[in-house]
Parts: sequence; C-alpha cells; structure tokens
Amino acid sequence: MGAKIGGFDVPDEIAQEKNGYAKALPPDWLRKEQEVISPLLKGVDAVILCALVPGEVAPLLITREMILGMNPGSVIVDVSIDQGGNCEATVPGEHTIFNDVLICGTKNIPGSVPVHATWLYANNIFYFMENLYKTEV
Repeated sequence: MGAKIGGFDVPDEIAQEKNGYAKALPPDWLRKEQEVISPLLKGVDAVILCALVPGEVAPLLITREMILGMNPGSVIVDVSIDQGGNCEATVPGEHTIFNDVLICGTKNIPGSVPVHATWLYANNIFYFMENLYKTEV
C-alpha cells in the first residue's frame, strides 16, 4: 500500500520517563515535530494520528493551517481524540470535512478493536476447522 512512517529522533531523556512511558515534549520540540510533519502532509492520502502521553492532553501535531496544504480527498484519522486529539480540526465523535479533507473523530477506537479482533479470530478458526473436517457426501 506504500505506507510510510514520518518523524524524527527525539533524545530518550526528552521523550521518555524512566519507566519507559512517553512524556510530553517541551514546546520547542513539539514545534520541531510539527515542522517535520507539515511538508509530509502535502503528498499523502491518509494520516493516522495516535500520539498519547499518559495523564496528559494529546499533543497537537496537525494544525488547521497544515491541513490547508493537503490534497483534496485526503483522510485524517485521529485515534487520540478521547484525550483531546492530535489534529486541531477534529470534532470528537464526528466525521467532518475541512478544506476537502475528511477528518475522522470516532471516539474510543482502541476500545472497539477487541470486538473486531475476536470476531476475526473466531471466523478464521471456524473456517479452518470446517476445511479440516470436510466430509464427502
């Protein structure tokens, strides 16, 4: 599908607590991150945002101004909306369009994953077993 991960290296002492959890970036580092992300948005069709810091509001990674440079018909999925969201234009619980870019603000995406994963696993096991024990008529 051609997916690429964009970003840059942040020193561990700035981005990580001693216990390994993420910590909020200082404002100057957050601006650097936005500066790296901004030109990448001009050539993509889909962006999935999921940056979270335990106990903090989600960091703002994409501003409305940055969306203005995106291709019409692009999609942003803001997985972190339950903690404020990583995109300034995300509306919690709604799909909206800003400058011809679809922004998905579906709430609790991580909480819905177990249902679909369980169904997929059960479905795969069912068809595996059905194929394994085929009988002739």
